[in-house]
Amino acid sequence: MFFSLRFFLFLLVAFCHCFYLCEAKITYTPSIQSIVDRGYLVIGICKIDQPPFYAHDTEGQLKGYDIDIAKGLADGLGVKLKIDDSAKNWDDLIPLLLEEKIDLAISFLSKTIERSKSILFSQSYAKINQALLVNRLRLSQAKIKGLNTLEKIFSKNTQEELIVYEGSSYVKFAQDLFGNDVKLAPYKNQDEIIKKLLNGNHTAFLTDQLEINNYVDANPESKLKLLPIILKKNYDLIAIGIPVQNKHLQHYVNNYLETQNIFIELKTKENKK
Repeated sequence: MFFSLRFFLFLLVAFCHCFYLCEAKITYTPSIQSIVDRGYLVIGICKIDQPPFYAHDTEGQLKGYDIDIAKGLADGLGVKLKIDDSAKNWDDLIPLLLEEKIDLAISFLSKTIERSKSILFSQSYAKINQALLVNRLRLSQAKIKGLNTLEKIFSKNTQEELIVYEGSSYVKFAQDLFGNDVKLAPYKNQDEIIKKLLNGNHTAFLTDQLEINNYVDANPESKLKLLPIILKKNYDLIAIGIPVQNKHLQHYVNNYLETQNIFIELKTKENKK
């Protein structure tokens, strides 16, 4: 009888404990809890469309890989998604993270050593080759002058300027490729850049393989004047930017990317170097 009573009491205690655990409210770390309490996740996106990662459709709605990732992260927290597109370029996303005006930067953002001094990054979820779009006539003229390699064309001994996007990681990538003395011509948008290239104002534009492929596919006639060169040994790792104080948010993002098996790698095509 004593053992039966003790066993009954054990079951009663076990039942009460399980009931308590089922009823207990799940608690999150402060960085996660603040988002849940707010009811929405704020992501920052640069104004420059980068299909298929993010771009506006005919109705003005943002679509693409980055938007799908952002929606998945918001759904996982049980909150709505809010998009801040005030950043004019990629470097503008960094102060937004530092000031915690956005929770995450999901914007085809390059994972660079320089940026990692200020913010946290998720694990990489995409790998894109760097690439050049070169004016064929100016390239031929340079070769006649004995400048038969891109390294010679953009050496410190010439006045040649290499086009890059203003406020992008390609400012540093250009220095890695051609030295710190390389002269740069930063521009804000693709239309202006292509116009300068086609008019022969500059020899080359350094960007990513994706942008060049998209432009050439949409404008096949441009290949008569412009030569795409994919730099197969130089690539750009893409990751999500996170405020430096939110390490638990970083863990959440990494776990999402890993469990969803998200990694995008484009195959190189066109001329390779």
